[in-house]
Amino acid sequence: MITPDKGDTTTEPGSKVQVAISALIAMCSWSWLIWTLISLGNVLSMGGRLDQTGIVLVASTLTPPTLAATWAGAATGLLLRAWKGPRPLSIPIGGLSVGILSWVGIFAYFAADPIIATIIGALLLTCALIGSLFAVPHHQEKIRAALLATAVLMVFMILRGWLRPKTEQFFSEALDNYQAWATYLPLVAGLVIGIATFVYLRLRQRQTTLYGYVFAAATPGLIWLIAAIATQVGAELLVHQLADGLNPLDQASLHTSGRYEYNGAMTVLFTGTVTAILAYGLLIPKSSSKTTANSDG
Repeated sequence: MITPDKGDTTTEPGSKVQVAISALIAMCSWSWLIWTLISLGNVLSMGGRLDQTGIVLVASTLTPPTLAATWAGAATGLLLRAWKGPRPLSIPIGGLSVGILSWVGIFAYFAADPIIATIIGALLLTCALIGSLFAVPHHQEKIRAALLATAVLMVFMILRGWLRPKTEQFFSEALDNYQAWATYLPLVAGLVIGIATFVYLRLRQRQTTLYGYVFAAATPGLIWLIAAIATQVGAELLVHQLADGLNPLDQASLHTSGRYEYNGAMTVLFTGTVTAILAYGLLIPKSSSKTTANSDG
């Protein structure tokens, strides 16, 4: 039978250090969410209703805000839990508040097109509520490690958006440049995430079992996977708003970007998990591993 790890707060509000780390994660997630919403609004701000080009742009740029909403929902739920203790309503309230505020922000940008605003707002609300479920597990230190690792993923997302246009000169076609970033960046991100979660948990909670390392390392990939699926659903709903449907080129572009996002999420999930497992098996002394296993029964 699995019992709580020693030193893990489960029934009382967290220490000042735990609350401070949770607050830092929450502020980073809120900042990322606000930045993605502002970027989406600035790129797609139009005087009237969105035309086909605008809808395609919205559908192709939904992953950053859905990813941010999922992360922010989890981080806000964790903050409320660390601050007030594991009250049943604190976690869903965190996700609900993030989703509602995101919906309000979306309506501020797409007031001229309420149907589009409703679709995107509902999508972000759903992602935030699903994200809050990551704050439910018993051991808060593992959740903090997982959400800090998600911050590492966001750094790689920013680097991808900043560096990808600068590398187009090295490829004959823009699609080859896109494919290279979509293939290799998740591998590097997963490797860094696996190492980061291992180091954090070894410093903060040395009695963590293998399952704890796996949970923390897999969470960023799972959050990205949720965002990728939500983006596909949102894209389908947005495309249905076009009376004549998409032209073949736009349809192929959306399909390609969706496939790369899904593959990237799965790569981060797999690479991060395997890296954490290898670090656990190779770097933790055998005597320490046996002691941890015995403490878990």
